[in-house]
Amino acid sequence: MTRTESFTVKIDPRVAKDGVTVGDLAEQTKLALKVRDGLAEARQLAQRVRQAIDQKRGDAARLQTVLERLNTKSGPYEDQMFIDQLSNIGREIGQADQKVGASAYERFNQLLKEWESIKADAEAAVR
Repeated sequence: MTRTESFTVKIDPRVAKDGVTVGDLAEQTKLALKVRDGLAEARQLAQRVRQAIDQKRGDAARLQTVLERLNTKSGPYEDQMFIDQLSNIGREIGQADQKVGASAYERFNQLLKEWESIKADAEAAVR
């Protein structure tokens, strides 16, 4: 006999006192999942681009440029690139139960536009 239990997730009363609503938390979760999925897709693309470079497929210079747009170069004055920028949004919105600020949505939408360009450039470079 299988026993199924259910439970209800409730908002932390301390968070509710600060004015955060269940709707805010749902929106936070929704954006966090989009960020997570975007990171997974960007990391997969970076891996495919590295493989193409290693296997000498496509335009090596263009592929290298795509890789440099995705990954931050290490050094004393790092310019954070796409994957790190997206990770920063994930950290910003995931630090606490909160209403996500407009700046996080704005930056996420900017990165989505950049993502489309990166994917298109990668596709063109592999041909």
